[in-house]
Amino acid sequence: MAAALVAGILQNFVFLAVAFFLVVRGVYKAHMSRADALLLSLLCGLLYCHGHFSIDRYRLRISEFDRQASALVGPLLVEGWVSSYPQQAYGQTRFEFVTVIGGVTHRLLVRAPDFLIGYGDSLRMRVRPRDSRGLRPGYLLSRGVSGSVGALGGSVTRLPGHGGSIAKRSVMWPIHDRVRRETVKGLGAGAGLPLALLLGERGLLTRNVREAFAILGVSHLLALSGLHLGFVALVLMLVTRQLHRWRGRIVLASLALYVAVVGFILSLYRALIMATLLIAAKGVHRPPRLSQALVIAFVVMLLLYPFALFSVAFQLSFLATLAVILIVGKLGAAAEGGYWMRVWHGFRSTVQISVAVQIVLLPVLLTYFGGISLVAPLATAVLVVPVIVLLVSSGIGVAVSMISVDAGRVFYELIEPAAATFDRFILLSADIVPDHAVIPVPSLFLYYLGLSLIWFSRTRVIIKLFGILLVASAWLPVFSNLDF
Repeated sequence: MAAALVAGILQNFVFLAVAFFLVVRGVYKAHMSRADALLLSLLCGLLYCHGHFSIDRYRLRISEFDRQASALVGPLLVEGWVSSYPQQAYGQTRFEFVTVIGGVTHRLLVRAPDFLIGYGDSLRMRVRPRDSRGLRPGYLLSRGVSGSVGALGGSVTRLPGHGGSIAKRSVMWPIHDRVRRETVKGLGAGAGLPLALLLGERGLLTRNVREAFAILGVSHLLALSGLHLGFVALVLMLVTRQLHRWRGRIVLASLALYVAVVGFILSLYRALIMATLLIAAKGVHRPPRLSQALVIAFVVMLLLYPFALFSVAFQLSFLATLAVILIVGKLGAAAEGGYWMRVWHGFRSTVQISVAVQIVLLPVLLTYFGGISLVAPLATAVLVVPVIVLLVSSGIGVAVSMISVDAGRVFYELIEPAAATFDRFILLSADIVPDHAVIPVPSLFLYYLGLSLIWFSRTRVIIKLFGILLVASAWLPVFSNLDF
């Protein structure tokens, strides 16, 4: 799976096919029969072909849209429907839009002047293509869109009719919009961070706060993932602790509803699939295996969204989760010695996990961002608790405000000073930490091969030394382009 993720980073499907072959061969040699190995090989081949042809289709759409955009001499009039949950920023609205241009169906990223629209709304507007050269390589492809456009002011017109899923349009989007409105109404200018943690909407975050999270290397705390879904699940488990028979089903249904209300976020989908597998395993009295759930989630998501392989969020989410699974098994149990000893153990374990994740993600971070934060592990250990507290309290505030407006107002008055204090702390911390360390991008092949030898060699010192040598040689200029 890790090799397949590297193939996504390199955008190389040949490497992806080799990764699947190695997995099948390793499993076959372990305990599989010849027929099972043949069936698994066939499934891997079908997965590869499915992903390859799907990506080729999206690449053709991107090329076709670029050709049409280059031939334009003025704005392009388009009609279609809003295919994502619109996100509002200061003075503008961002959403995905499905339209037909020249007989070809395209999905476009649209930035429009502030306009009250919802998922599934049919629109007519005049747009100009935006320059995509500043975007990360594979960004459009990873989202399954053909291009990025900007709508001209005053040209957006609502049309009769709707598109998309009826359930999203009638249930999920109204809940999403209600949560956003209640949060903004309750917290005002301080709603940016709670909205980012609750719904993944970063449009109301100030530029200074976003830059501060990036400088500290803790932007992953803003990205909704298994960490956030895990604490939502924990709250649900506490609320339903008396419902022994139906507890798992209620928690799973609530998590699925939450993910659907938030919208399409790859890391949340991955976490939901893993949670489903783990809860199902517990329901049939089988020991849950995190690594197995992660691999199944990986395959399921590639079947549903093949273009996700090229998504930075997808790659970082799976690699980080893989690193956490590997390192958690090596951590010792909390030492007995009272409350503060347990707190210290938790803090130390968080730092160790953050360091391990940083090591595993290093080539990916350097590939896409050009540098790494030296204080990221420590900053993660310090900020993870306040972030989770703000997430849970904001969610409770929304629930209370939906039941009683007056009670919600009182609750938000308690949250607002804490959110403002957290913002100031983030900004102050970003001012005193060192700048990102700029490091050359290593050879992904040699780096991960060496890291695998170091980790899985157990007590064989020679193999560990060889792995360290491979990791070190990944930065040598002669090997810098050794990525098949």
